[in-house]
Amino acid sequence: MATTAAIEAARAAGTSAAMLAVLHEIRVAEIRRPDVVAEFGQELLNRGAISGDEGFDALEQIAIAALDTDNGPLAELCMTRLESKFPKSRRVVRLRIMMLEALGDFESAEAGCVLHEDACDPEIMKRLVSVRKAQGDVVGAIEALNEYLEVQQTDLGAWLELGALFISVHDFKAAAFCYEEAIVLQPHNYAHHLVYAETLHTAGEYAAALAHYSQAIELNPACARAYTGLIVLLMSAFASSQNREHHDLLAHARSKLAALYCKGKPEVAALAARAYE
Repeated sequence: MATTAAIEAARAAGTSAAMLAVLHEIRVAEIRRPDVVAEFGQELLNRGAISGDEGFDALEQIAIAALDTDNGPLAELCMTRLESKFPKSRRVVRLRIMMLEALGDFESAEAGCVLHEDACDPEIMKRLVSVRKAQGDVVGAIEALNEYLEVQQTDLGAWLELGALFISVHDFKAAAFCYEEAIVLQPHNYAHHLVYAETLHTAGEYAAALAHYSQAIELNPACARAYTGLIVLLMSAFASSQNREHHDLLAHARSKLAALYCKGKPEVAALAARAYE
């Protein structure tokens, strides 16, 4: 990995080869150091030291780092060279759309997404979602993400993002469907059961919420958030229940939550116990 020592060594050596080697290492190891990439990239471009096939990978890397560090001129310099060499590349098109988005030109970024939208290029479709979210167009982002998921049905992150978007517009039933899909794709992840339970709880589907809070706890017995949700559900929706199992489950959840607080945050354990009496 490109350690601080390697970066400082390249600065001290001051050679183009040393800087290129660090950029290559950062790129291959997928390390996020946009400050270093932009710094070395600017110097290498000033020297005219970026060339060859690997040079185009470096230009893409430097362009993204320039956007991360709010260096528009550097990003534009890289983009100009890439577009000159690869005028029809969809990869370069995606980078241009990212740049327009970073510069706040959302209208042009969205137009670029729509112009180049293709079911065979999911990254362009996802970029459209990002552009619309950045503009605050939640309905448009939901529409774009739905279109994307018609093609890429196994994209877990997209289902979770769509669920969050539906929650932001208070469509809890639609959000619950998204979290169901997430559970199908990754059934042993407690976090999916937890967010599904919370969504069902909010939508008034109390029996199903109870089942998925319990499932989240089974998968992760140290999840304080799941115990808290379960306690709140049992104290409200099931407060008048005569079912002995509900009373036993509430007592168990209170005990487990108190134990977790005593272990992690003993100073608030007493407060938590009183809150859920």
